[in-house]
Amino acid sequence: MTKKERILRMIHKQSIDRLPSDIWLSDRAAQKVVETLGIKPEKIIDLLDNHFIMVYQLDNHKAWEDPFALELAIRYGFFHYKKRKDIIFDNWGIGWDVSHEGIYAVYHPLYNSEKISSLKIPDPGNQHLFERASQIKKKYQNEYCITGVQDLTIFEKACALRGFDDFLIDLKINRKFAIKLLDILTEYEVELAQKWVQFGIDIIFTGADFGTQNGLIMSIDDWKFFIQPRLEKVWTIYKSAGIPIMHHSCGNIKEVIPYLIQMGCDILNPIQHIMAPEELWKEFKNEVIFFGGIDSQQIIPFGKPESIDEEVKRYVKILGEGERYIIAPDQCLLSDVPVSNIMALIQAIKNHSKIGS
Repeated sequence: MTKKERILRMIHKQSIDRLPSDIWLSDRAAQKVVETLGIKPEKIIDLLDNHFIMVYQLDNHKAWEDPFALELAIRYGFFHYKKRKDIIFDNWGIGWDVSHEGIYAVYHPLYNSEKISSLKIPDPGNQHLFERASQIKKKYQNEYCITGVQDLTIFEKACALRGFDDFLIDLKINRKFAIKLLDILTEYEVELAQKWVQFGIDIIFTGADFGTQNGLIMSIDDWKFFIQPRLEKVWTIYKSAGIPIMHHSCGNIKEVIPYLIQMGCDILNPIQHIMAPEELWKEFKNEVIFFGGIDSQQIIPFGKPESIDEEVKRYVKILGEGERYIIAPDQCLLSDVPVSNIMALIQAIKNHSKIGS
């Protein structure tokens, strides 16, 4: 059974031989593993035993993580530097700080401005947009689940354009502006979704962080008014084409899970450990595939191999009962995680992923 087959069979509620897994490492964490173990960088995918290969359009803000994609993105004008090499600007005009472990927006083109007319909307039909994705797909499509990445979907794109605090304020006291901006972004995301369908993928990965450690970023009523109908328009493109949806949201988003399921979410990522797995299983059982949960804040970086094994075993026992669980940390692992603990996580997954183990 290939990794692609295992994921797709799980989605369609068919029997599988073992639970799939996926471990995300930051660039620095991956380099640390490569140097410590003395392996070639291209071998790390085999070491981690991941099931998904993420592919990005060249104007995605994460393209900078792939040096080949970044070279193409700069060549075709999707990204550019200004005065500083640690801040890269995308074709929306958003400036991204790439000097740290991770990436975040530091320049917002609509900060202190409501002139949406000044916003330059990128062309989702650009002929070069999927050039790097095509190369990666050709290499991995037989074995792995090719997953298109359409993250910063609507809400987070609005925050990056306007500024996080400012846009949340807009949702309360500047609703007309917020609606106009969200509608423009929705139209763009729908067109981009159509291009991903034409490109051909096994799964789409959409992403927008709706949660904090304690609950939703906004009220459930605001989420249902501003976010749900617009995100559903994007998802409809994929559901109509028979493409499964994996949605990413950090934080405690338990309050919106029923709505995400109703809208057609197949895989929910990364179910941070702040949401009790027992409650998730009790309330949602086989309605959605849970991806993640293994504590990346305390247990993986600071725990002993035995505690990592116990954590994996616990999640598999609770969420793996219906063969609808992807074993994974609840966040990307950073370079402060000891390589020995990453290896312990890999071994724990091997120990407990077999069905009926």
